[in-house]
Amino acid sequence: MSGEADSASQVVWEGHPWVTPGLIGLTVEVVALAIIPIVGRVRHGSRPRGLLVGPPAAWTYAAVFVVWLVGALRLALIRASSHYTLRGSSLEIQRAILSRRIYTVSAAGFPDLQVIKNIVGRILNTGTIIIETDSNRDIRLKMVHDRVPVSRKIREVMTVPLVRVAGESPAPVPSPVKGREK
Repeated sequence: MSGEADSASQVVWEGHPWVTPGLIGLTVEVVALAIIPIVGRVRHGSRPRGLLVGPPAAWTYAAVFVVWLVGALRLALIRASSHYTLRGSSLEIQRAILSRRIYTVSAAGFPDLQVIKNIVGRILNTGTIIIETDSNRDIRLKMVHDRVPVSRKIREVMTVPLVRVAGESPAPVPSPVKGREK
């Protein structure tokens, strides 16, 4: 009996959203955004020595840095606010930072699993896994690194039938209400 509890609570996979590719992409976009005004000033005949200094350049770089900082903080919040744990008999999703919400999907509680792979996700090996639950609710695991092997692990765990061992008493099953008695 204790062996079963250990295998059911054993962690098969654990992860957070993988934000590194998003941070790299954000940095590339911000550097390109910072270069555009410089290229524009060079094309229109401005003096080359004043390109990287002076009030217009300082405001441009400050604005670009603020854009990068806001994007990096957004990615850090996404990573900090989500945690995924696949156990031997369930999938647990923890969300939020201040008021923690925990969703637990049991093996019998999910009929469908979908893996979304866009072109950038295919290149960077990241994607979204959507689990449809019996309560018609979609649970999304966003920015999952190695999404295909992770989805295989989820499918393996969630499709293994639960077996009761003789001697264990199952949970009482409520009897259906047949009507009011007077």
